[in-house]
Amino acid sequence: MPLRDSQPRPPGRERGDSRSVRPANAETLCAINRLEYDRRSRTFRADGEAIACLGSDPGRLLLSDYLHGDVAIQLRDGRRERLEGAEAVDEPFGLATGAAVFDVELGAGEAHRVTFASPLQPGTHPPLDRMFPAESSAALVDAALAGQLESWRALTAEGMTVSIPDETYQRAFDVNKAYLLLLFDGRSITPGVSTYHMMWFRDAAYLVPALEKIGRADMAADVLGTYPDRQTPDGYFRSHSGEWDSNGQAMYTLVHHWKITRDDSFIKGAYPSLMRGARWIDSRLMTGLPEGDPRRGLLPPGISAEHFGMGDTYYWDDLWAIGGLLAVRDVALELGFHGDAGYLERLAARIRDSLESSWASVERRLGRRVIPIAPGRDMDSGSVGVVCAVYPLRLMRASEEIMKNTLDEIVEKHFYRNAFYHAILHCGLNAYLTLQVAQCLLDRREPYALEVFESLAGMATPTMTFPEAINPLTGGGAYGDGHHGWAVCEFVNFLRNVMLNEEDDRLVLLPLAKEEWFAPGNTLSVERAPTFFGQVSYTATCSEGSVTFEISTDQVRAPARIEINLPFAFSSCLVDGSRVDVPAGARRVEVPGRASRVRLDTE
Repeated sequence: MPLRDSQPRPPGRERGDSRSVRPANAETLCAINRLEYDRRSRTFRADGEAIACLGSDPGRLLLSDYLHGDVAIQLRDGRRERLEGAEAVDEPFGLATGAAVFDVELGAGEAHRVTFASPLQPGTHPPLDRMFPAESSAALVDAALAGQLESWRALTAEGMTVSIPDETYQRAFDVNKAYLLLLFDGRSITPGVSTYHMMWFRDAAYLVPALEKIGRADMAADVLGTYPDRQTPDGYFRSHSGEWDSNGQAMYTLVHHWKITRDDSFIKGAYPSLMRGARWIDSRLMTGLPEGDPRRGLLPPGISAEHFGMGDTYYWDDLWAIGGLLAVRDVALELGFHGDAGYLERLAARIRDSLESSWASVERRLGRRVIPIAPGRDMDSGSVGVVCAVYPLRLMRASEEIMKNTLDEIVEKHFYRNAFYHAILHCGLNAYLTLQVAQCLLDRREPYALEVFESLAGMATPTMTFPEAINPLTGGGAYGDGHHGWAVCEFVNFLRNVMLNEEDDRLVLLPLAKEEWFAPGNTLSVERAPTFFGQVSYTATCSEGSVTFEISTDQVRAPARIEINLPFAFSSCLVDGSRVDVPAGARRVEVPGRASRVRLDTE
């Protein structure tokens, strides 16, 4: 971290900028028992491993142990006792620290560069100083940086791209698309870079489809290819024991890949695993409870997603089970396994009937028609889990009475600064849960969804990252991994669905948009977007009095209809040269699924 020298500075001059040298774990300290600096090789070593090679020797070197205190304190307070002249320090408590200090005086407009190289893994060969000679260190850094920038430009240009005449929206998509790729580990995708650097079916149910939606189905396939091996012999897709949501999530995610890619060989290979997963769900349902028990026919109590609280009978688990079963039913019908399809349909219907009965008991108990997270709970912040029925599962529409009431109560009672405040374990403003609610508002075509997005985007770090929970007072991290992958993918998923999404057999373009995006001369576009209807591209060209959409869809799997929305009224519609009647004040029109040019006149 940057630290300032405590010596007085001449007016208009900067002096003594220094940098601490220490291995960093963003969530705690990194213990170092022996820290040393080798002047010959310009290299810091921590417990024998090279951690940094400096491009030039520092003006001063400072090492310290527990007794003398952290060098950060010593640099701020020149009165503190120091280990003068030390080039190595042994520290039994693991609290060795060091600093390389470069005394630099800069005038207005002047700059000075300090370069260093760090290995990405231990045991670097050849030695760092030979790889990073002092006379060419700056050139090496420049070349490496330029190479990485070019590599990432090429990588992020692949797949789906969007053009939005709004810097906040454009940057949020581009940056989080790149971050999503960083979370891919080859055979897994993880919801974080530190604490959460491991695989859960739960997080992957959002992360893997996000990869597919940006055009990286190849990466998704690498992850999904491991799913059968992660399944126990009795059919349980186990991330951690006691989490009963994982089977539905794994099944849904596997089928989503097939719906995006139509890779029949992939789904045929996964089919036995999918059916074992379905039978495992069937075997776990609590069918032996008395009639009238609101838990009867549901999955048993479990820890599930831990942000709902202690072990309970969570509706979230059952909703994911239904979503997974119906997804596999679609595969069974496609492959001609009609007996399996009938079994899956009946099993999903049984769980849905049990949910409806349980929700009726909740209505009698609470006196209002809403869905809490569990049969015995009221509408606390854990209720946000049931929005999975709308997004991503589409088992319900956000406009259905019971879901509308639930969403309205969540927003009224649990939103602060236009973001969802979670009060159970993950206490703070939660980015990914906020965007899941925004997806439901998008389904209802409520412009408030964009206000929610913009409020959340304003809470991002300068590099557009989020912790799992944001302290509503300080704006800093309050819980979880400091660069949360689930937040990353929900930004990608939300913005993709703002630009286009699938609703049953329809392709929807711009379900919500801002009026200022359509100023004359502006252009909105989506290129190479994978959808359930194949790859889709479109460009909306804005001129005085009209907006013209040029649409390219996969002609093999074109949607039944295309719905186009504008944030203002239009008076007439021309589809491939033919006029289509629109009602007065229309802001939405449906056109044939193979339409290629649609002009909407606003005057």
